[in-house]
Amino acid sequence: MKHFVLTLYLSLITTIGVMAQSIEPQQALILRKGTIGASLPFAGIPKVLTDIYRPYAELGYAFTFYQNEKNLLWLEGRVGYFNHRFVQQVIPIMVEGAYERRFGEQFSAFAGLGIGYLHAFPHEGRFELNDNGQYEPVSAIGRAQFGANVTLGGKYAFNDTWSLSLGYRTLLQMPFVNTYVPLLPYGIVQFGIHYAL
Repeated sequence: MKHFVLTLYLSLITTIGVMAQSIEPQQALILRKGTIGASLPFAGIPKVLTDIYRPYAELGYAFTFYQNEKNLLWLEGRVGYFNHRFVQQVIPIMVEGAYERRFGEQFSAFAGLGIGYLHAFPHEGRFELNDNGQYEPVSAIGRAQFGANVTLGGKYAFNDTWSLSLGYRTLLQMPFVNTYVPLLPYGIVQFGIHYAL
């Protein structure tokens, strides 16, 4: 029994040591710019690319928590802004975990899942019926909502500091309007600049 416990202990210490050697924390600032459109997930890519330009921008901070020669796991926090013409302006605050696979020194592909908070500001005014049967404007500072996303993309590294990415993200805004559109899917095509810290 003593030999079993000693062997287990040494195996555990060796495994943790090997994993610690493969963890080289890297940090990056990410600036992304793109276009957004209300569309079905992934099937709406052509619509997002050919429809009216709706700006989407975000700033993010990412760090790796696991890395080896070919694989990375990273976590990103970001804040953004987009304007859905005639409908709303939204500030998303999201967190995303992603897996990245390297193909050689410069190219990589990534996939991620994220969740977060969306604060929406409707373009149209809101009105409520008062006691006299008249509609009065209601001052509001927007609506708090939940967001979830799936991201797919690729990245090209110029060197150890700078890289460019191209990605497609499906963002689900919920609840959009409880009575008739509880879930509003968006498609986002983005270019990103990554600066390693």
